[in-house]
Amino acid sequence: MIELGEGMLVVMNGYHGTSKENATVILQTKKWKITKDKNYLGDGVYFMEGSKKWACIWAKKGKHHYVDAYVLEAEIRVENETIFNLAYDKWYFLFKLARKKLEEEFQDFHVGDGAAINLACEMLEKGKFKGVKPLIVKVVKAFIPFNDGENSKHKGKIPSQQIQIAVREKGLDAIKLKEEMLPCSRTS
Repeated sequence: MIELGEGMLVVMNGYHGTSKENATVILQTKKWKITKDKNYLGDGVYFMEGSKKWACIWAKKGKHHYVDAYVLEAEIRVENETIFNLAYDKWYFLFKLARKKLEEEFQDFHVGDGAAINLACEMLEKGKFKGVKPLIVKVVKAFIPFNDGENSKHKGKIPSQQIQIAVREKGLDAIKLKEEMLPCSRTS
């Protein structure tokens, strides 16, 4: 039986970009809205690891284009084995298996990465991967190239990128919110 983690606690510093109104509500209620996403990292509350800058860029230039962009900072504390980390082959392999299953089932449709991740997490929870111990995924994590305007000018091989974290519904209790809203300046 393959075990996918080492059993240690991992603490990640995450930044969540949103509007001033949404940030105020989250601070007051301590409740997060799960993004249902068939692309990117699947369903979850999205954070940029260790970077207020990337959270601000996403809040301003992402799908919502917030004019009044703010960032919430949080610590995310989970056991290592509950992180579906696409930087590691063992997790990426499970992602590819789930993607292949969806592509075979829906041959005439584009299969988004998030849909494959959602299926992989469901299959892990139900013990559907042969030889892999069942577990509950609380966080999905990946390096994502990001076009911030600098990539087109960049002459090297390493593009501009950020580390995204999607905290899944069963991991929401792992988010320890800091009690302040950080405004995104015009330059961030």
